[in-house]
Amino acid sequence: MVHYPSVPVAMSDVDNPTNTESPTPQLDALTQAAQLVALGRSSDALSLLERLIEQDPASPQLYFLRAQATQQAGGVLAAFVDVRAALALGRRIGMDLHPLQALSDRLRSELSDEVPLLAVARATTILRRLLFVERLRAAEELVESLLPHLGGYRPLLLLASGLSKLHRGRAEQAIADFESAIEQHPSLWPASYACGEALLQIQDLEGAARAFDYTVEQRRTASAGFVLSEAEDFLSSLPGFSFVPHRFAFDHAGLLHSLGKSEEAIAVLDGLIQEEPDAADAYLSKAVLLSSLRRWDAALSSLKQAEETLRPDDRQSETDDPLERILRLRVEGLVALGRTDEAQALRDELPRLLAQKPADLALEQP
Repeated sequence: MVHYPSVPVAMSDVDNPTNTESPTPQLDALTQAAQLVALGRSSDALSLLERLIEQDPASPQLYFLRAQATQQAGGVLAAFVDVRAALALGRRIGMDLHPLQALSDRLRSELSDEVPLLAVARATTILRRLLFVERLRAAEELVESLLPHLGGYRPLLLLASGLSKLHRGRAEQAIADFESAIEQHPSLWPASYACGEALLQIQDLEGAARAFDYTVEQRRTASAGFVLSEAEDFLSSLPGFSFVPHRFAFDHAGLLHSLGKSEEAIAVLDGLIQEEPDAADAYLSKAVLLSSLRRWDAALSSLKQAEETLRPDDRQSETDDPLERILRLRVEGLVALGRTDEAQALRDELPRLLAQKPADLALEQP
């Protein structure tokens, strides 16, 4: 007779002997995975469990089984990662933790100084999924248990922990994690970006501006690689937190302008324009900043570039017609430069120019 490995479960309807419902597909798959582990078919078990975990990333039973299968395959640290995830999730749903803790203790005693990339990738994938499904406390517990064992990859764990704390409204604790991550891995710009967002939440505008400045500098010089790729994926795990260069540049420039650093804000927009030469909104925002500095000739030049790069879709997607903003600011600039005849002629043309549909303008463009 085959003895299947024990799979602890939380108290639920499946423990009620009066329940006559048929087993769910998930329970059938869980049983199948346990059978594969018991038979020592670790490769088949791992393939099945990966699919199941992708469907249900907060199931401690699945992580426990995968830890057993991974141990069979010789992956000690990766198995330890899984069992610690099972413990972090299991303690929050009333699971019997004794089998999980026993396996964790055995695996910890076998850990070496080597940190296989497979184990790191497994840890970051689990954390990313836990962030996405908002199992935030479990994510923080998993980080705490793994920090002593992941060597130079600890900054990634600290970033995940900081994001979890920030999402739970613990901005100051999150900042400490982000700063620690940057101290250990200075080119980890996703951590400085997240730190800037956390500093904004506590109204430290100067600190946020410094963090964003650092983000720009490191993003320009950092080499692509596994750590940065995983760090960016962490940012994408939280709704609305993904790093979008275009949006970030506008947020950064707006912050600098609010601090009276308009020249620095213009430099940020110039950087965006260098990356996106057809960004009409960047030229328009630059013109607004230049006009605030009374640099009208430069503002008019930027407005010309804004109009030349303005696409029909830009006018249709904005609540306020950007063409109207461009033309009215041009009138203001012409008046400020004493070119009143040109300003009046443009005023007279405004109704006709603004009445044109975006599709009509597109036909006029070369």
